[in-house]
Amino acid sequence: LILFLTSLTLFFFIEKEYIPRIDTGEINIKLRLPTGTSLQLLNKYAEHIESLPEIKSNINSILTMVGAEEDFLIHKSSSEEFSQLNVKVSLKEEIGISSFNFSIKLKEILKNTDLVTYLIEPKENMLGELLSEKSAEISYFIIGEEENVINEFSKNLKDKIYKINGVRMIFLGNEEEKPEYQIKYDAYKLAKYGLTNVYISTFIKIALKGIKVSEIKEGGISLPIRIGMKKNSSDTIEKIKSLRIVTPFGENVPLEQFVSFQKKNIRSNIIRHGNTQVNPIQIFIDPKTPDSKNQILDLLNKTQLPEGIKIKDSSEKEKLTESLNEMAIAFSLALLLIFMLLAGLSQSYISSFLMLTTVPLVFIGTFPALVITGKSLNISSFMGFILLMGVVVDNAALYYEYFNLYLKEIGDIEKAMFAATSTIFRPVIMNNTTTILGMFPIIFSISKGSEFQIPLGIVVISGLITSTVLSLFVIP
Repeated sequence: LILFLTSLTLFFFIEKEYIPRIDTGEINIKLRLPTGTSLQLLNKYAEHIESLPEIKSNINSILTMVGAEEDFLIHKSSSEEFSQLNVKVSLKEEIGISSFNFSIKLKEILKNTDLVTYLIEPKENMLGELLSEKSAEISYFIIGEEENVINEFSKNLKDKIYKINGVRMIFLGNEEEKPEYQIKYDAYKLAKYGLTNVYISTFIKIALKGIKVSEIKEGGISLPIRIGMKKNSSDTIEKIKSLRIVTPFGENVPLEQFVSFQKKNIRSNIIRHGNTQVNPIQIFIDPKTPDSKNQILDLLNKTQLPEGIKIKDSSEKEKLTESLNEMAIAFSLALLLIFMLLAGLSQSYISSFLMLTTVPLVFIGTFPALVITGKSLNISSFMGFILLMGVVVDNAALYYEYFNLYLKEIGDIEKAMFAATSTIFRPVIMNNTTTILGMFPIIFSISKGSEFQIPLGIVVISGLITSTVLSLFVIP
């Protein structure tokens, strides 16, 4: 009982995650630069990263892309298209370093500046990317109805979080703004000259980027026909204003007679949930300071929320909580079904309950093993617990069967217990040993992707060892 209670206390020291981190040998390096950064400057940053000695000597391949990836569709804004650089690096297997450790090494080399922000993360496996949000270490949604209240609260919260040691970057979804020109039409003058908003808008499109008006077929291939103006005639706002447009009455009038241009900074994106606005906040922390997550969580719990403001966890914590709840339900249902089956076979509720007492014995070995090996409690280890339940109860049922046989034959309870123990000792040891040996290749595998199976192997091996030894004493 003491061992069982002690092992339960270790539960709070085990890292919990939805899916174990899997080393794919790839690293994503993302650079965020100010809106409107030229392609030439982006190329210089790409060449700088590709020329690093650490990159050249340790990679198999490198892929550089300009623009935003689809990974961040929920946070994607139009301004990111020309201010983001993505570099994907594939490491050599023979260098003997994980992508997680190599990314830490790169973070020490590539430092953030006022101009550029580096986001360096090891790439997760496809399953992990689909089922969790590993791109942001911590991600929350700030939900409310009043836009001004949300924005003010978000900025104040960002300043408080930045004071926590280990916080590298914070991105607010509604914080980014971009400049743009808004066109205001003079309805009276448009009507006077017989023009419409659509007519003026089309004229401006032709001046800026041209429009497709038709197509021509050559050799079975359709080629678009576009009309436009020379770049040097519309490369400034003043030149656009001075462009002359022919009215239906044949008059040649400058464009600025009908419209006015006003430059404004506008929000890049607005996210809504029903009738409420959502401001996503992404917090990236230094892997060397894992306690930062707990400090951020404490800060959020202590922060007094304005009226109408809510904070919702959008990262994998919610998935993990749901997974733990589902695991508890599955574990309880499995125990109930096993109890019903044992009660039907043994015709005794008390004996069935005694056989189920071997199930908690698995935690005496599994929790310490997860703490010692540094593995997390996740879906893989959950499957190991479910597997253990069947094996452990099977050993108890085997003992109970032989105990009843010897009790009828000998008639003495104590002698029947010793006889049953000596009889099942070898079969139980052999059965569990073969299972344990079969799990050894899993826990000692060093191939890519083995991180998903290792927690399962550790749980099964440690659980079988302790439950086998203890059940031979506890059940009698």
